Amino acid sequence: MKEIDDKKNENNFDDQIDLRELFFVLVHGRWIIATATIFFLISGIIYSLLLPNIYKSEALLAPVDGSSSLVSGAFDQYSGLAGLAGISLPSADTSSNSKKAIEVMNSLSFFENNIMPKIFLPDLIAVKYWDSKKNVIIYDESIYKKSSNTTSTQKSFESFKGHFIIEKNDNGYIVLSINHQSPNIAKHWV
Repeated sequence: MKEIDDKKNENNFDDQIDLRELFFVLVHGRWIIATATIFFLISGIIYSLLLPNIYKSEALLAPVDGSSSLVSGAFDQYSGLAGLAGISLPSADTSSNSKKAIEVMNSLSFFENNIMPKIFLPDLIAVKYWDSKKNVIIYDESIYKKSSNTTSTQKSFESFKGHFIIEKNDNGYIVLSINHQSPNIAKHWV
């Protein structure tokens, strides 16, 4: 019995952390910690400076229901009172309209019929960077020459999906965003 109690006491003391010992380990390794921190800090700064600037343009869209807004507004006023009486009044379902709009805008046919004719294809595929001082887009010549007439609609659509973000916010509105290296192109495409 005595041996069991001694083993319990030994196990209890193994769980403790000696703060002085931990402090001395950190003090002795301070140069390693400082060197690693400075290395990753400088690497992160250099990496962020080498990335191109990406500009974002947004539009807030409100879905519209198919029925008259005056009639649905009148029903919405009395739906709470009718619910108490056990009567269900029709309500405007803008969430389904939002889902439909998002699905349509994310489709290849919408891109092909509505977006592709209005954009300059090299702005989508061949942008190297945007020169902010001259307000000029610099293109990658090797991609620019290939993309003149040989790029398929499917490849263009996949590239466009990298710039295009559409989602429904908490209020039921649709937020449409375009990210691009040129702020002018982002604004124009939205």
